[in-house]
Amino acid sequence: MINSVLITAYYPPISYFSVISNYKEVYIELFENYQRQTIRNRCYILSANNVKFLSVPIVKSNNKLIS
Repeated sequence: MINSVLITAYYPPISYFSVISNYKEVYIELFENYQRQTIRNRCYILSANNVKFLSVPIVKSNNKLIS
């Protein structure tokens, strides 16, 4: 496989890294529309007792583009 385009992600799932390893060239989209409640600012991690939910706070803006 030659190339792929990925969205931005905060601590992405394994499938994200699988795409990176399977393609010769990978591009990260620089100017995409921000969607709430996605892997762009949220993730789950495994802790000693259970699964923990992590989220990066986002400052509200009229601009919906990620740059």
